Amino acid sequence: MKRCKQCNISYVKDDFNFCQKCGNKLITIHESTKNSSIKYFNIKANCSICNKNLDLFGLKSRFMLKDGWLCNSCFKKIGRDKLKFNKTTIEECKEMLKEKEDTNKSANNLLYTTTFHVSGISYREENLLKVLRNGTKVGEINKFEGLSRKERIQTCQEFGISIGEYTNESIDVKFNCTQFNGKDAIEVLANDYNNNYILIGYVPKEKIRELITYLDKKVLIWATIVGGKQVYFNEDEEDNIEELNLGVELLVKIFDY
Repeated sequence: MKRCKQCNISYVKDDFNFCQKCGNKLITIHESTKNSSIKYFNIKANCSICNKNLDLFGLKSRFMLKDGWLCNSCFKKIGRDKLKFNKTTIEECKEMLKEKEDTNKSANNLLYTTTFHVSGISYREENLLKVLRNGTKVGEINKFEGLSRKERIQTCQEFGISIGEYTNESIDVKFNCTQFNGKDAIEVLANDYNNNYILIGYVPKEKIRELITYLDKKVLIWATIVGGKQVYFNEDEEDNIEELNLGVELLVKIFDY
């Protein structure tokens, strides 16, 4: 990626050597940012992925990266839950877009998807907290998208959005068909990051019949944790911030192996 110092316009394509507007020689992005930083209120900016022009009137339609910008379209393609304001890099965005494309291709092999609360009398809160705690410790699970309390409050205030404690954080799970009080049941076992699968709860009874049909086949199970504490923008609160604990949900997808 290259940039014109005179016009402050960025070019995604490296085959440009001169600014298309003023004709000045371009310099690479890492050279241009050695002694200066990306400013949020720069009047002129281009999307670092598709090179779309972003003017001052489009501040709400641009997202600030560590070393560039995203237009609203590229922002939506990647997803808010994947991005960290002023921290995510251009290269990371490109990798996430490629990963999403690969995921979309694999969607043709998707057999089943469901979401359910791991809660109630079958819920093993202590075990689930152990899994989440260990996963966070080894860097496999990010809480609040990796933002500090100060950063997430600032983000909520600036953009009027909510930030969840767990946003599609992958965990390794297994399902075990068993009996509970003489009836069919499915245990949810999660890897505690010490190569032990521990019981975190049971599949809700209304989901058992539809899920059990896939468990006797050779399938790939992909599961993520969502929910937990939520930080909301609320203009009625003193600091415009409200925190609620909405509980944890397990999102499960089963693919043809």
